[in-house]
Amino acid sequence: MYCGRCGTKIPDGYQYCMKCGYDNLSFKNHNKKTTSKSLHSNLKIFVFCFFLTILIVLSIISMFESKRQNDWLLGDIKRGCTKEEIKNSDFNDSIVKKEDDTWVSKITNFEGFAGCNGFAKYYFDGDKLEGVLVTIKESDASIYSISQIKKNIIKKYTIKYGEPEKNLNRCMWEMSKGDIEIYELDNTLRISLD
Repeated sequence: MYCGRCGTKIPDGYQYCMKCGYDNLSFKNHNKKTTSKSLHSNLKIFVFCFFLTILIVLSIISMFESKRQNDWLLGDIKRGCTKEEIKNSDFNDSIVKKEDDTWVSKITNFEGFAGCNGFAKYYFDGDKLEGVLVTIKESDASIYSISQIKKNIIKKYTIKYGEPEKNLNRCMWEMSKGDIEIYELDNTLRISLD
């Protein structure tokens, strides 16, 4: 054993240091109490850090899951909005056909792509929107190809909804309240939201 004050080696069984006279027995007992308190304090810190880590991991998982489970949004139109809200939407140029359960509207410059025009077909359950099928046609008036538009829309939706499932020529996002599917068909870009 060594002296707790000066560090001199003390023979076994001696209580006092022969060099400085320090009472090493009381130092040894004090050290045991301090070590016990230190271990208890370290355990508290460990438990706190453990639960904090779990909380952070769960928050991150929840953030990504909520991103995937959100309902779709097309411009300012979302599932469940009313016919009146669709009429007043900035997304449509004009409603060209109205039936009880289905409306069709013209779209120009889709998502800011100049010359990319098409139409949106809205499906209703009563007064509430249940789904939309957007069809964008390739046009000589546009400098963008359907493939370029598709690539940019997929990038935008991936940021908004997470990575899509890819199946042949289709990209799909599954959400708790509905699905989004983007695909090309006969020189048109189709975006199905239901």
